[in-house]
Amino acid sequence: WSLDVVFPYPYSKMMSGLSIFSFDFIPIDCLFKGSDHFTYVYIWSTGPIIIVLFIYASYLCRIRCQNNEVIRAVIIRQHSYIALIFSFVMLPPVSRVQLQALDCVEVANRKYL
Repeated sequence: WSLDVVFPYPYSKMMSGLSIFSFDFIPIDCLFKGSDHFTYVYIWSTGPIIIVLFIYASYLCRIRCQNNEVIRAVIIRQHSYIALIFSFVMLPPVSRVQLQALDCVEVANRKYL
């Protein structure tokens, strides 16, 4: 971490539980030669947006094929639920990566962003 902050127990426990969604096993340097930590942040920040766009595209494909209003309502509910759960699951790891990229500056024995 670049922040010298100890997070409270509920947040740190939640982060350790959500570590299964951390895709740190793929080194970014192997995929993109000459990348730095900002490339890592960009990938983590845009990856979930791209996945939500795929969810939306699948919604458009499914809704276009249906004329029944009841089935259309079910499709809307399903895709909204998937996008919402996905955003809640991905928010902690993405925010962790973004916060790790921040560089603290020490001024008068205090650290500032």
